[in-house]
Amino acid sequence: MFGWSTALPLLCLALAGAGVPIMLARLFEDTHHGLMQALALSCVVLVILGAVLFVAVYAEAGLDIALLAEHPVDSLRLFLWQGLRATIVWVPILLLTAISLGRGVEARRTARMVRRGKE
Repeated sequence: MFGWSTALPLLCLALAGAGVPIMLARLFEDTHHGLMQALALSCVVLVILGAVLFVAVYAEAGLDIALLAEHPVDSLRLFLWQGLRATIVWVPILLLTAISLGRGVEARRTARMVRRGKE
């Protein structure tokens, strides 16, 4: 059944799909190369966030967290795989955000070129 244990993680991933790249883009150069680096790092962060959200959902459903410690490699592989599968939620939003951020980079680049031309 579709309840808060499903809707809340999906909402978090959807919001993070836009918020994480915007925040990370500010940490990199204001170039297309810097934007690509920010987007690549965003993908890694969002997969890890998806894995963490799946751990939380499984824990809420009654999974004994001590079982995860008994098989750490298998647990890590399972939840990273679940995080990868969650890309269907945040990739479209990330792509729309990337287009918007790319347009902003290009607009600022053009403005810098115009200012240099006036000097």
